[in-house]
Amino acid sequence: VRSVPSVEDAEGEVQGYAQIIQRDGDALGASNGFGPPTFGGNWQDVERLNSWTLREGEGPRKAGEIVLDAASAKTAKYEVGDKVPVQTKKGLNEFTLSGIAGFGNTDSPGGASYVLFTTDEAQQQVGQPGNVSTDQSAEVRRMKPDAFDDEDAERDQKHPDPDAALRPGRPQ
Repeated sequence: VRSVPSVEDAEGEVQGYAQIIQRDGDALGASNGFGPPTFGGNWQDVERLNSWTLREGEGPRKAGEIVLDAASAKTAKYEVGDKVPVQTKKGLNEFTLSGIAGFGNTDSPGGASYVLFTTDEAQQQVGQPGNVSTDQSAEVRRMKPDAFDDEDAERDQKHPDPDAALRPGRPQ
């Protein structure tokens, strides 16, 4: 996608199962199949493509670091710098909490818990090494001005920011 001349930014997404283990050893979320889902994914490094907003700390920069959604961090009483056990398809591993993020202006999307890794780590823990789960159009939404024709310009005047809904809580 990045090789398309009119695309400025693109970033793949990795998503799969990851369950946060609380301090008392109990799993957070839908351990019995009922309740909100428990996801793991990659932290988007291209800021304008990232629907998550850091509230504390920073995004993961290396293997072994994670970001948690704000609701899960609060419920499980984890703070930046804590070691957090996480169950994934690779087993139970401990990660250092580098950041806490909201999904736009909410604490989590639909009550789901999220563990966000570097892309490489997400591929190892919840995906498939070297692959991304999706190539969503939202990840390819900014194009260079010369890629538009008059019809596009007319439509954009009627709808100046058609992808605003893809950035919950972001200034328009």
